[in-house]
Amino acid sequence: MDGLEHVTMVTVSYFIVYYAFMVQQIMGKGDQWSKHNHELEYHKMTDRTFLNALEQMGPFLIPLWTHALLVDPEVSGYMGWVAVAARLLFPVLWSLDGHWNWKVELSTQPYYCVLMYFLFSLACKAIWNINLYEEVASYVFPFVVLGGFALMFLISGLLGFLLAKLNRIHFTEEQEPLQ
Repeated sequence: MDGLEHVTMVTVSYFIVYYAFMVQQIMGKGDQWSKHNHELEYHKMTDRTFLNALEQMGPFLIPLWTHALLVDPEVSGYMGWVAVAARLLFPVLWSLDGHWNWKVELSTQPYYCVLMYFLFSLACKAIWNINLYEEVASYVFPFVVLGGFALMFLISGLLGFLLAKLNRIHFTEEQEPLQ
């Protein structure tokens, strides 16, 4: 199968987690009209968990497979398992305090680290035709992953900030009210 077995199983696992989150969301739907805060918080957690997995599906699976096919399927598989495990922990960490809390970031940031590494590695492959994993010593590779995460996050953050500032100027109080 050309070394794509791990990436295939990561993909299957992502969808299993996704559908598990869907079932959890359906079970939480009954609490959306509750007058009890803990039930509303449970509904919010189940809803955001499922929708977050849906929102992140394309941004995860496309770089996962592109990295596997163009750069390194073995690294893609191992990194993909980290992302799926992190995604699975999202509702667990949220539930520890009965509401959204900083612990959720212990799931979110490793997930984004994997995703941003895939994008960084793909950019390096496209621009310089190098496989980062093969170019650095194994003990340095975690620092390359973290550096790629930081760089891609910085680029995305700066672009988002500039877009927000640029586009905000066209929304003023002088605009006609919506009818």
